[in-house]
Amino acid sequence: MGIVSVLTDLTRSTMMIEDAYISLIAQPSTIISHRASVHLPKTSLDLMVFGKNDNIGLESLRSNATRITRHKVFIATNTFEVHGQLDTGAGKFDPELYLTNMVSVFIPILNVSANAYHLAKAVYSGEVSFVNRTHINLIAADE
Repeated sequence: MGIVSVLTDLTRSTMMIEDAYISLIAQPSTIISHRASVHLPKTSLDLMVFGKNDNIGLESLRSNATRITRHKVFIATNTFEVHGQLDTGAGKFDPELYLTNMVSVFIPILNVSANAYHLAKAVYSGEVSFVNRTHINLIAADE
């Protein structure tokens, strides 16, 4: 069912990642450890970035709206600046909808580029990411 089903499962507050490679945020290309599995609370996640959109279950979040509008957005958390695209079924960009009225805590952002504030050289990019809306300090249309 993909990562989407894990992130949106309201019956579990933690998630398990199998075959995990661990890197420091300051050195994302250097693997410091490999674990068969790791457990972490979903509430501690700011951002997850995936290189490919395959097999993550994103289609389950798609709106039943007949017209999807894609907006460029900028999101700031305590750790990351995120640029990407957000699909809406309403036509216009309504930040309040994403900050307060969503069922899922995690907002899918497409074609994402994110960097950590304290390390400008560490850029994370991919086809899709999930941002924890409870960690968002600012969200704006990126015109």
